Amino acid sequence: MMKSKHINAIISLLITGGIILMVFTLGSCSGSSNCDGKKCKTALGLNARQKISVRDSLFNKENPDHATKFNVYVESSASMDGYVVGNTDFKTVLYRLIGQVEADVLKNDNLSLNYINSQSFNRKETVKEFTDRLSAATFSATGGDRANSDIIQVISHVVKKTGVNEVSMFVSDCVYSPEASADIDKALQKQQTDMLNILKNKAKNDSRFGVLLYRLISDFHGVYYTKTNGNITCDGKRPYFVWFFGDEAILSNVARSISKIMSDKKADFITGIPGYSYLPYKTKGSDHAYHYLRAETKSNSTFTFSFLADMSKLPLSQQYIMNKDNYHMGKDKYFIKRIEKNKDARHPQYDYKYTVCIKGKERSLVSPTTIEISLKSMLDKMPSWVITYDDPDGNDYNNGYVPSKLRTFGLKSLVDGMADYYKEPYYVTFKIKIN
Repeated sequence: MMKSKHINAIISLLITGGIILMVFTLGSCSGSSNCDGKKCKTALGLNARQKISVRDSLFNKENPDHATKFNVYVESSASMDGYVVGNTDFKTVLYRLIGQVEADVLKNDNLSLNYINSQSFNRKETVKEFTDRLSAATFSATGGDRANSDIIQVISHVVKKTGVNEVSMFVSDCVYSPEASADIDKALQKQQTDMLNILKNKAKNDSRFGVLLYRLISDFHGVYYTKTNGNITCDGKRPYFVWFFGDEAILSNVARSISKIMSDKKADFITGIPGYSYLPYKTKGSDHAYHYLRAETKSNSTFTFSFLADMSKLPLSQQYIMNKDNYHMGKDKYFIKRIEKNKDARHPQYDYKYTVCIKGKERSLVSPTTIEISLKSMLDKMPSWVITYDDPDGNDYNNGYVPSKLRTFGLKSLVDGMADYYKEPYYVTFKIKIN
């Protein structure tokens, strides 16, 4: 049998928003780099004279994951009274969330605790006092228009008050309250447009601004107000929502900080972020060692390589990142074999390892191609939980409280507004050129 011919496979890593470390694990590959570092980096559109460590340091400085201020807003409208009657799960979870973010994300003691309805009311209290004193009586005594608060106006206020490098938490039932004469479909479309415009206007001064939205369940003992202002007594469970607003790097730290709480509570969540045009990366040996590789495969065999990636600046769960179904691949015959947590103690800054396979051709050739691996946005396709738990007409409780119906009137229009703004289909794309 003829000996397989060796070929030069030039593998150039082109990054569109990702931290990536190439570590080739090729049973059928051999050889080393013959690349000139400056030439390699120039081909990638990078500053040939700038060291990787310098560029990465600049990026991390420009994208801090700790907040200079933590603003907390709890809606104090009448519709929220049922969540704060007695020692509810709502109060317990709120206390845990505030404490966790304060400890892990806030870089100082700049914590602001507030009630909000038609206006906001700052509370000069400790976190324990703030959560322990939550009650219908306290809400009422604080003031504001508790009967007619507009959820989109409240969100607008919270977003405007969130400064660069700050993070805000907003807690609400998010039930839409239309005017009596409103055309429901048109009113919800308007709410969707309003949500879009809130985010568009915010981006004018903060291009890194993002949103985290969680759905949780609590015991509820009080009155549910229908779209026609009917009063329905509820003594059971009701959903509520926890929003976080801030720069996406800070939101990634928030998501990590509260991940166990949200997992324990089986919370649904969604992320809206702009994504990164650049994230730092570092090779195993030098600034350019991964760009060139001598490789060969047996006829029609599989060419396999791995890379390590740091996804820590993305506010996503481990489950989402490690699900191969959440990735889009290009048209050539390659696929992700597995995604796993990085266990290489020599490179602890990288948290995930990707193993990728590509089909070889006859005569040991790996055809020139560009491998593209894209992590899909959660908003590219409306998450099923949003559709499941949206009450499209606001009629669920017209004939009384139904414990099995834990839906929210107007939820989907808010998420649709998020999706209209964060419309890029991918959070990150890795591109690997094989010539």
